[in-house]
Amino acid sequence: MKGRGGLEVQEELVDRAYESGMMTFLQRWSKKKNFQRKLRENKKKRHKGSGS
Repeated sequence: MKGRGGLEVQEELVDRAYESGMMTFLQRWSKKKNFQRKLRENKKKRHKGSGS
């Protein structure tokens, strides 16, 4: 599960785990923050790669 789609699926699984009580708020926050960071990094890499 790589790329944007994979990260979005993993983020959804984290939300489901939190809603079912399998994960604390801080665990959810930390994981979602990490997913957002990875999405930004991937976006920057793609943007840099499209130059000249």
